[in-house]
Amino acid sequence: MTSEVSDVRVGPSGFGGWFMLVVIGQTMAPVATILNAALSMTAYSRMMATSDGAIAFFGEAAFSAAFLYIQISCTLAMYRRSKNFPTLFLLQWFAMIVMGIGDILLFSIEANRSPWALGEQIELRKILSPIVTTGLWVWYVFASVRVRNTFTR
Repeated sequence: MTSEVSDVRVGPSGFGGWFMLVVIGQTMAPVATILNAALSMTAYSRMMATSDGAIAFFGEAAFSAAFLYIQISCTLAMYRRSKNFPTLFLLQWFAMIVMGIGDILLFSIEANRSPWALGEQIELRKILSPIVTTGLWVWYVFASVRVRNTFTR
């Protein structure tokens, strides 16, 4: 009696189901990052006028460029169906957390105040909401049979 190892995967695969929401969000993420940077130009010019504004501006630019690179890498891995996609998606989430903390620190440098003294000036909801939401999608990416069956290359 011989047993054959089956290469057939049980369950759904491909860009469909709930995963389609991740695909749409991931595809739009780099565009949103670029648009956000473009829409923030007036704030950046105001930032440059302050004493520590250049540090905050260049720090923000470096954060944004690095985050955009991670987003594009993750998106390309997704469309290539690379098995690295889930890891890159997790890395992107960690980068989002670092960006949130970095934004608070850079804002405190620009305002010349402690991050704790900024209080209501920092809109934590705008920072925490995408982190929590994306965290749920990260969990989905690692738990989903569809995702496991899709990213095999």
